[in-house]
Amino acid sequence: MFRKFLVTSKSYLHNEKGFTLIEVLIVITIMGILASVAVPRFTSSIELANTAKIQADLQTLDAAIVMYEAEKGTEPNSIDSLALYVNDIPAPPKGKCRLKNETSAHEITATSYTITDVTISGTTQLRAALDNHIAGEFGK
Repeated sequence: MFRKFLVTSKSYLHNEKGFTLIEVLIVITIMGILASVAVPRFTSSIELANTAKIQADLQTLDAAIVMYEAEKGTEPNSIDSLALYVNDIPAPPKGKCRLKNETSAHEITATSYTITDVTISGTTQLRAALDNHIAGEFGK
């Protein structure tokens, strides 16, 4: 009877299906390596997307400022006064973006775009800005 028990328990152990500890550790290690490669690339992609959105928004707002000045003959008081020329005044993205003169990512702190005076080639102009940076300052 004892011998019958040993035979049955051995056959039972051989029929179990599952993963060994080594297999699980190998899979976790591979996933860790893939994550360590993917996360920095994902972060960089978000920064580039934020930068592109900010550039596009600022260029659109700059065009709206020019149209406002041409039609009204005066300078706009605020971004909100451009609502007639821009269907939906966008909110800046949250997170980080790239500035041309900075080596590391720039943290976006502003919650809205603003209008600022900028001197370009000796001429003062009104331009849309984010965190006191105009469209040409964003990018790689």
